[in-house]
Amino acid sequence: MTELINYYEILDLDAAAETADIERAVKVQQRKWQQRQLGPTVERQRQAEDRIRLIDRAQQELLDPLRRRRHDADLAAAAAAAAAPAHPPPPAAGSPTPAPVDWLGRARGFLQAGDAESAAYAAREATEQRPGEAQAWAVRGEASRAMGRTREALFEFREALRLDRQPEYLVHLAGELEKAGRLKEALEAWHDAAGLAPTQPVFPMNAARVLARQGERAEAVAILEELRRRFPDRPEVAGQLAWVLSERVQASWSVLHDGSSTPTTARQVEVAQRDLAEALALPGAEGPLTERLLAQAAEVERATRSVWTFPPRATGGQRWLRRIGWFLLAWFSVAIPQSMFPRAEWLGTVLGLLCLAAVVWGFVKLYRRPRWQTVAKSGAVARPGI
Repeated sequence: MTELINYYEILDLDAAAETADIERAVKVQQRKWQQRQLGPTVERQRQAEDRIRLIDRAQQELLDPLRRRRHDADLAAAAAAAAAPAHPPPPAAGSPTPAPVDWLGRARGFLQAGDAESAAYAAREATEQRPGEAQAWAVRGEASRAMGRTREALFEFREALRLDRQPEYLVHLAGELEKAGRLKEALEAWHDAAGLAPTQPVFPMNAARVLARQGERAEAVAILEELRRRFPDRPEVAGQLAWVLSERVQASWSVLHDGSSTPTTARQVEVAQRDLAEALALPGAEGPLTERLLAQAAEVERATRSVWTFPPRATGGQRWLRRIGWFLLAWFSVAIPQSMFPRAEWLGTVLGLLCLAAVVWGFVKLYRRPRWQTVAKSGAVARPGI
């Protein structure tokens, strides 16, 4: 096992220091070594980075009461061992040799029992006992993740990958990177995992999910459609494709001032009808996803339905003037052709009816249109769609 680190010495403190003293010392040491990170040589910069990691670890160990008690016990045991005779008497004949502690096995047991703190302690001992074993670093990363220590978990999973490049370690790393919002690095990790295990669709599926989160839904759909061709019998691939198609539809719509979304252009309607038809035909679209797709399809049907739309905010007098205008236009469209052919009344009548039909057609085209056009021109759009 490696040499025990005295975290009190790292912070220039006494073992009896109070919590406030520890917090103050951490800030002082961090400020001091962060300045040294800007040193003139790479060696000086690395020394400062190593020291900052030790300060962070000292902060975690000494500000957690349980971990501090364990650290104090470790220091006391080390002091007692140092004070012991340099050449202890040989063990009695026939006495059993104590077996080494399986810290890795204990860490796994603690994780299964849900005791993340004990798992983290045992995993740390495992990495000190066997620093070249990737599984020990991976279990330590899982313990850090269970305790919400994303930065430590990232370092530990990377150490596991450095020692043994396994897809499962990349999965852990990608998950933590996503949690930290580092989507570009997470995408690289998923692609690396897919390269190591090309027969497993789950890795490119997750890469497509990250792409969708980044707004690159067209590329995500392309990946999933290729997976669909390669794995036609995998319902999870179809379900992921349906979800991304639904996300692409929702993202393409315009957002209204009331917070709702709806298509407001012919292109948005066309894309939504195409993507929703494909998504609803997939076997993996079930449960809440199906309900969402059906709700989106209903919104598209509502948006394409024709409605009567009259000019808003017209006073009573303005409405009557419009009605009289349409009436006079209809009357003149019949009367004028008849007056033009007094000797052929049937021809004037036919022309008048044709003019009247043209007036009716213009009225319908002017005041009856798809709902999406009405919404687009009403000023209700807060953010236009794609």
